[in-house]
Amino acid sequence: MQAASARAYELRACLEADADFVVALTETVMCDHAVRTWGRWDPAYHRAEYHRAFGRLEHSIVICDGTEAGYLAIHRRDEVDYLQWLLLLPAFQNRGIGSAIVSDLIRTAAPGKPLQLRVLPVNAGARRLYERLGFAVTHTEGDFVYLEHPAGTAGRNPPATDRRRLP
Repeated sequence: MQAASARAYELRACLEADADFVVALTETVMCDHAVRTWGRWDPAYHRAEYHRAFGRLEHSIVICDGTEAGYLAIHRRDEVDYLQWLLLLPAFQNRGIGSAIVSDLIRTAAPGKPLQLRVLPVNAGARRLYERLGFAVTHTEGDFVYLEHPAGTAGRNPPATDRRRLP
């Protein structure tokens, strides 16, 4: 995919060998949020989660300026696409790259197929990004705020909110 903005990005298929990069990236981006939410960070848990989800999610490494800049993971289901992870290294944040990636996901969504995700309440920046792109809060459950965009529903009424707990 090519970004709609002046900033370009590429996606390449993620390999199991990318685990070190993805786990380190997840820690860099999410550790403070996890500590503020749960009081700790567990890198072994995140490494196991990466391997456990490997065949289940559509994983990509985000490439910007020829550099591995981030990680994107989407859980594609018949009725909804679930944005599991969008992580960018700090040097690539606040440059429009995340907005371009999410905008492209919205733009290319199948007809009638919403895009859902969740954020930690302490990650106000991520929530602002998603709300600016048209996501609306559907509910709060446990430690997460759930959001949905009626991607793929242009010109139609958005589907009723699905309150099932997704990954």
